[in-house]
Amino acid sequence: HNFHTPLQAPDEWLNKYDVNSTCTQRRTYQAMVSVADNVTGHVVELLKKKGMWDNTILVVSADNGGAPCSGSNYPLKGCKYTFFEGGVRALAFANGGLIPDKMRGKS
Repeated sequence: HNFHTPLQAPDEWLNKYDVNSTCTQRRTYQAMVSVADNVTGHVVELLKKKGMWDNTILVVSADNGGAPCSGSNYPLKGCKYTFFEGGVRALAFANGGLIPDKMRGKS
């Protein structure tokens, strides 16, 4: 799923979030992330149901930094389009049955 454009989400997800007076796009981003999270959960459920999870590595990665208005990189300084840590660092995680138990929860 791409969180860039178009910025849109179903009303049922938008209605879960209050309008933020400081940034009109924040509510839409929140709903978009929730939709992506929900869909990812369904994919994981289906992989497990079909017996495919044990042969899967799922990687979720962010791009660089949050947008100046609608994102938060706290406690990092900066945002997208800057060379501060908040503009260049990103989070990621991996999960799945192919990851050995002893490696789970490690950096």
